[in-house]
Amino acid sequence: MDIGEQARQSGENSDDPWEMIASRKVSLDYNGQNVQAVDVAIVHMALHFVFEQGTPRLTSNSIVVESIYLRPQWVGRFFTQRRREIPYAERVIEVSLMSKICHYFVIIWESSTAGTYDLEDIHRIINTTAVLHVSFNSLDPEDPFPTVLPMIGVMGSYTHPSADLNEPLDCYLHGYVSSGIMKHARANPEKGLPISIGATKVDGIVLSLTPNSHSYNYRSAILFGYGSLVEDAEEKVWAMRLVTNSVVADRWEHTRTPPDASELASTTILKVKVLSGSGKIRSGGPHDDKKDSNREDVTSRVWTAVLPVYETIGQPVIGGAGRASEIPQHVSKFLEDTNSTNKEYAIQAAVPDS
Repeated sequence: MDIGEQARQSGENSDDPWEMIASRKVSLDYNGQNVQAVDVAIVHMALHFVFEQGTPRLTSNSIVVESIYLRPQWVGRFFTQRRREIPYAERVIEVSLMSKICHYFVIIWESSTAGTYDLEDIHRIINTTAVLHVSFNSLDPEDPFPTVLPMIGVMGSYTHPSADLNEPLDCYLHGYVSSGIMKHARANPEKGLPISIGATKVDGIVLSLTPNSHSYNYRSAILFGYGSLVEDAEEKVWAMRLVTNSVVADRWEHTRTPPDASELASTTILKVKVLSGSGKIRSGGPHDDKKDSNREDVTSRVWTAVLPVYETIGQPVIGGAGRASEIPQHVSKFLEDTNSTNKEYAIQAAVPDS
């Protein structure tokens, strides 16, 4: 019997939901109240105190539950039902296929008006940003500055390829075999290279009454995790296909594939196991202080608005060795879908808050 099954039976048979088989105890700090609990349980038991008592308001470094061990199917049911109620639930960082136990870190953050800890929002921002900015520290003690690289990347799960954006995913980064980040990752084979990933999309320019209240409508996401080189040949090709199709949908299937030996040798895929992440989304119209919006002399002469900003893919300029003259359907569909989606989002985001 694995530890998750023991916890389940213990919890079901106990009048006290906190009386469970413990791997170690965890202190829960909720609105000044301290509750001792154990970290092995079905999720709804382990988090019952927190989520049945209302929405937590904690500081950004408050860890509510240090770790929970549970079966993946329990996790799926719980987070499907409760995802909207939880500001942010961390991803799986290790899975034992032998015991079928997932190790989860669950962290609750104090939310802000623009903050989001929704996995789907964060993953979509990453996937729709053409260039990600990846940061890591140099291994050279003489180099005090973090390195920031522009890279192509996409969220995905090789072990669960049908996983949705609202589920825990890895970030796959595409790079050249001799690039600095890949060399650093090789030097950290056990734990992986500590990496930060940033993505930002600007959806509008917000023109307000005063310079101080000007802003952008935007979406941004940051991931923190450990990057390791993908050594498995099948996973590497799978990731290369995933990255290619993230640039232009279905492009992999309309090219000469699979990659040959030299292409595989020169290309490296870095898989980042994401430990934490956050996002910020700003939408709506100008927000001005009442001291300005109540002044007739100001409102009568200052023009306010939102200028929608969106990426547009232009018409193809045919070139190269390919002899096909017609624009392929997968490219035409990509142009239409991408342009309409980007424009629609930016315009909708510009609508003033009701």
